Amino acid sequence: MKKVSSGSKPIKRPKQETISKTSDEENLIYEDPADDEFESEEGAIVHSGSSIGEAEDWEDFENLRLEDTGTGDVQLVVDPNFQAMEEEESKEEVVKEIWVGDSHKLKADEVLDFENEAYDLFYRTSVEWPCLSLDILQGSANISSFPYSVYLASGSQATSGDNKVYIMKWSELYKTKDDDKEESSEDGISSSDEEEGMEAKMEYAEFCHQGVVNRIRTNNELGVVATWSDRGSVQIFNIKESLEMLEKQGGLVKSPTNTIASWRMGNEGYGLCWGQNGWLYAGGDCLYIYPCDGASWAHSQTLTGHAASIEDIQRSPTEPSVLATCSADKTIKIWDLRTANDDSQLTINAHSSDVNVITWNTIETSQIASGSDDSTFKVWDLRFTDKQAACIKWHSDSITSIAWNPTDASEIAVASADDRITIWDLSVEAEGEVEPGFPSQLLFIHQGQEDIKEIVYHPSLNVLVSTAANSFNLFRPSINVEDE
Repeated sequence: MKKVSSGSKPIKRPKQETISKTSDEENLIYEDPADDEFESEEGAIVHSGSSIGEAEDWEDFENLRLEDTGTGDVQLVVDPNFQAMEEEESKEEVVKEIWVGDSHKLKADEVLDFENEAYDLFYRTSVEWPCLSLDILQGSANISSFPYSVYLASGSQATSGDNKVYIMKWSELYKTKDDDKEESSEDGISSSDEEEGMEAKMEYAEFCHQGVVNRIRTNNELGVVATWSDRGSVQIFNIKESLEMLEKQGGLVKSPTNTIASWRMGNEGYGLCWGQNGWLYAGGDCLYIYPCDGASWAHSQTLTGHAASIEDIQRSPTEPSVLATCSADKTIKIWDLRTANDDSQLTINAHSSDVNVITWNTIETSQIASGSDDSTFKVWDLRFTDKQAACIKWHSDSITSIAWNPTDASEIAVASADDRITIWDLSVEAEGEVEPGFPSQLLFIHQGQEDIKEIVYHPSLNVLVSTAANSFNLFRPSINVEDE
């Protein structure tokens, strides 16, 4: 059963060499061996207009033979018994293997490259500064057929302190799987040229933000984004004007900062989540609740159940008043905001180290997955919390982001500080021998980004978007599961 593919491979930059012609070679004189046999060209068969020495010039005559005419002459006739010789392979078949080396240990003359055939589509770009967080926006032109348009919100980690929120539009996104193929149709136009048309482009509107954006979350219904800053504040911004300017002007748009609400929280945090009816939940040292009256937000409640900082927050896909949080205290907690308790209704002792991220399965809604500094990710069934439903330790460093596929209940993507993103099918059971280092559930390994911070699935296009220190990537793996 073939289940694992990878889009990355190491390539070595070749050293360029030149070959110079010597003066002796320039003065060489060649004899025509035919001069010894023929004093003239009379009686010799000559392929008109061609050089006899080039074998390819005689390809059109390979099926001919000389035949006696009975009058002392010969003539060329078609040989009915002719069989063309098969050409030997001029190049050995290239054996492709999955590269699982450490990208931190590449040699000075090596870089990671990828093959287009490993992806249905793959795009990468960057802005002025790296971004720690991103989220999907539902823009006015989102469509589910090619070419795709994808809208994103992200925020910078600028060393100069000049931080920005970016409202991005990626458009003219076509399949890239066949970009390396040179097959052409009879009219000389390649199939990829016919399909692609225009070049993909990334446009964005930006506005100023006070401090590094630790986390950003979008609310498409209200046309706002919320951010957690490294300066210890949570803010809400109206982005409707930014989107309108982006659609009208295109390119790079500098838009005004439209702050709706802001709260000083003390220490910085990362947990941030939108709830139903515009409620906002923020997690730092405590869990803070901000109900929305339709136009404004006000702090209403502080919950203190965790013993350390809250790292991530997820809302229940089915219960508007139920939340899940994870913390540096190694636990996951489930909260029902309808109760008056300061502590949660359920606590799971999840990992041996900080729990960095969680994701709630929107299809199998009893399942939550978590990722930790202990380099494992686990799946929990909330009906049976005394034991994890799955525990996988494959990555070699902390888990930095995790996301269920919104269209496939068993597929989950995991990002790690080891600079790899993996995709897993947790419905797969081991059958027969499994290649060492590749569990049967492992579907795909994506590499090439440095210091990956967050991944998110587009809700309808089945593509992953990731942000890292060196780039944004948008991709859909070409995953083929073949039975033996």
